[in-house]
Amino acid sequence: MRRALLISLLAVTGCASTDAPAPVGEAEALAGLRGSWTQEPKAAVRSALPPTVAGLIGDPQLLALVSKALEGNTDLRETGLRLRESGALLGVERSRLRPEVEGTLGQSRGAEGGGSASSTSSLGLALRWEVDVWGRLADQLDAAELRHAALEGDLRAARNSLAARTLRA
Repeated sequence: MRRALLISLLAVTGCASTDAPAPVGEAEALAGLRGSWTQEPKAAVRSALPPTVAGLIGDPQLLALVSKALEGNTDLRETGLRLRESGALLGVERSRLRPEVEGTLGQSRGAEGGGSASSTSSLGLALRWEVDVWGRLADQLDAAELRHAALEGDLRAARNSLAARTLRA
C-alpha cells in the first residue's frame, strides 16, 4: 500500500513544471513572432499572378502566331498535364477529410452433408472516418493546394515567357 502511494506521488510530482512564467514582454514578443509565421491566404497568392501576355496583344496576326507557338510547345503540354495530375491529387487529399462508407453484399449456395441445398446471404456496411485532431490532414490538404497553385503559376509564367519570346522574335 505504501509502495503504491509512493509511486503515485512520484508520478504526480514528475508531471509538475518548475519553469517560471515568461515575463510579459517576452510573451508578447513570442506572440508577435508567431503571427509573422502565418502564410498568405491562397486567394491572395492566386490574385498576385500576372495577366497573360497573349491577352495584351492587339494585332490578330501576332496573336495567331503566339497561339500557334503556345499550342505547339510540348513542354507546356507536359506542364499542363502535371497541373491536371496535381488537381486529381488535390481531390484525393480533400477526400481524406470525409468519411468512407463501404458496403458488401454476398450470396452463396452449397450442399450440406445430407444432400439438401442451402443458400446464405450476407449484407455488410462499414464506415471509416479519421478525426483530424492534430490538423495533420488539413495541413496536407493546404500543402497540396499550395503545390497546385505553384504549378498553376509555373504554367502561366512559362506561357507568358514563350509568348514574349515569340513576340520578340
